[in-house]
Amino acid sequence: MTDPFPLFLTLSAQEGRTLPSDLFNKQMHILLGAGVTWDRLNPDLRAAFLLGYYLGNVRNGGHSQFMWNARNYYDGDPKQFLDWAMEAAERYEMPETLRIMRDVQAWMAENPDEAAIQTGFTPHVSPALKPYNAALFNAGTLDEATWLASVNSLPEAHAQTFLHMKGYKKGYVRFPAIFSDIEELRLLVSFASVVIVADDTFEEEVKAAVAADPHVKAARLAALLTDMKQALPKPATCAALALLSEGAHLPTRQSCVRAQPKRATLCARAS
Repeated sequence: MTDPFPLFLTLSAQEGRTLPSDLFNKQMHILLGAGVTWDRLNPDLRAAFLLGYYLGNVRNGGHSQFMWNARNYYDGDPKQFLDWAMEAAERYEMPETLRIMRDVQAWMAENPDEAAIQTGFTPHVSPALKPYNAALFNAGTLDEATWLASVNSLPEAHAQTFLHMKGYKKGYVRFPAIFSDIEELRLLVSFASVVIVADDTFEEEVKAAVAADPHVKAARLAALLTDMKQALPKPATCAALALLSEGAHLPTRQSCVRAQPKRATLCARAS
């Protein structure tokens, strides 16, 4: 397995003037949107990202919405997403959330046909999922004193920025006091594999790293060839493949000649 991508942060995020988690989510969207495979992502960061993905979807539109988005966003699989998200929930010691996630996984396994048609919109919202939705709104929350103690155990600059970004006022915690938010920030603050970049070049630096990655380049070339094969007639495809060929993994001139004997000169000229 190749090395995973590092975490890119800006200097202001490293020093606590902004929240690292904001940049973390932006980086993950860039990587996944560019075709970086899930196995290339750092497993800890992947788990934290998908825990937030799961919680955000369920709190917005219930488990039905989560199942729909997990199938259609980044070519995902709800069961696999939950497997990775549960790794984070377990590490963050969120037993209530973890129990709900396991119950939902069991429901999906027992009702595969119904799970496959969930969209978050009527009529494709299973009533059986509603108790899990309700339970998650109260799971993984803390009382204010415990929440503040956990926040203040972070580095001071990050703690103050976190409180400011959450709009915290004494006697009031904005809905809800989610433990995972704090623990995700703690993970990112302590993460070792970090590339520090300028604030105004963050997106460009991440995109440049993706563009330079040989695995992404290979995947992009393979996708291009697949599109060409589907769009072009066979003789033209042979010619295009010969032009792009850099190794024995692509069709040889001889195979093109055998496939299209009357058009052999086309491949020969192209090579």
